[in-house]
Amino acid sequence: MPNRHFDVLIIGGGHSARRVAEGARDADETASIALIGEEPHLPYDRPSLSKQVLTTSDWKSGHGPAWFADRRIDTILGTSVVGVDHSRRTLMTSDGESLGWGRLVFCTGSRPRRLEIGVMQERLHFLRTIDDAMRLSERLEPGRSIAVVGAGFIGLEVAAAARQRGAAVDVFEAARHSMARVIPGFLAERVENRHVVEGVNFEFGSIATRERLQGYDDVVVGVGVLPNIELAAACGVSCDDGIVIDTFGKTNLDDVFAAGEVVRVPSAAGGSGIRRESWQMAEAQGFAVGQTVGGKPTSYVEIPWFWSDQYDLNIQVLGDLSGDPEWLVRGTLSSPSFAAFAIVDGEVRGVFALNAGREIAGARRLMARGLRPNFKLLANPNKGWNEILAQKSA
Repeated sequence: MPNRHFDVLIIGGGHSARRVAEGARDADETASIALIGEEPHLPYDRPSLSKQVLTTSDWKSGHGPAWFADRRIDTILGTSVVGVDHSRRTLMTSDGESLGWGRLVFCTGSRPRRLEIGVMQERLHFLRTIDDAMRLSERLEPGRSIAVVGAGFIGLEVAAAARQRGAAVDVFEAARHSMARVIPGFLAERVENRHVVEGVNFEFGSIATRERLQGYDDVVVGVGVLPNIELAAACGVSCDDGIVIDTFGKTNLDDVFAAGEVVRVPSAAGGSGIRRESWQMAEAQGFAVGQTVGGKPTSYVEIPWFWSDQYDLNIQVLGDLSGDPEWLVRGTLSSPSFAAFAIVDGEVRGVFALNAGREIAGARRLMARGLRPNFKLLANPNKGWNEILAQKSA
């Protein structure tokens, strides 16, 4: 017999776990709900780690104990799950406790990819937790030299924070330009130029060797993440570079669900789906899954979106910029703000916006309605979105 039983039991202590719990409580006032987190901290938002925490060392932990207590959500922190028995509807924690569940939700997130680069541990940094961020923040001082391995969004945010704190920064990237997994070179160049003005040195097409990295005070590695699927896979959950779910968050096993950046959500184009490493997955998809496990089936169908802050640049990406789309720029690439639209078969499939949040809001309405816009209107920054949405292309 399990030591305790919960109607909804959530494996994970991050933001997606909190949102699942919140959604479940909103759907069911009486269900017993608990989340299990490896960190000793209550759930918190991770985007601030590479933004506010590195630039100011300021951290707000999010909802405190009273918030969880008021909603009768149990938090089991500083504890990991070592095994799940689906047939018995139980799991075992690292503390030796057996917990029973009615519905189980995996919110196990991801972990940074590790590189064997020969740097001593005290000088090596990966950014995933608040403890990682606080440790790195203490090292960002004038006169210190920082090597950033990987020029993705996290790497560039770290570089921006380090320069703002007065540290010297070199960025090593094996690809030909930054953020190569997400955006094309002509857009990346606009952001890179700002970093260069701020004093960042880029080395593209360059492998950061052990010899090169020995000369830096600190080395930050940001070369992507791996989904934490091992526990789910071991109990029979279907996984494919992420936990495979339907639009309601359900896995192939009865009463087993998953949420957050560990999941592979169904794609409109078919196939095995897409794994999104974004705050939106924790916030919106997590709440939808919570509603479902709480008894109010809710499908998650939002257009993918994320943002990045670097210096005074706000970057937002909506939809899908992959492949080889046609590009339409609203404004000019040299202006302080602009939006670039990825066009496929006459439809807007994705948007890159620089200091242009209003363009994202308008584009979301356009894409959600499946409209084919009048491209002459779309390219003209003086035309408002109400006019654009009212007219279709010829």
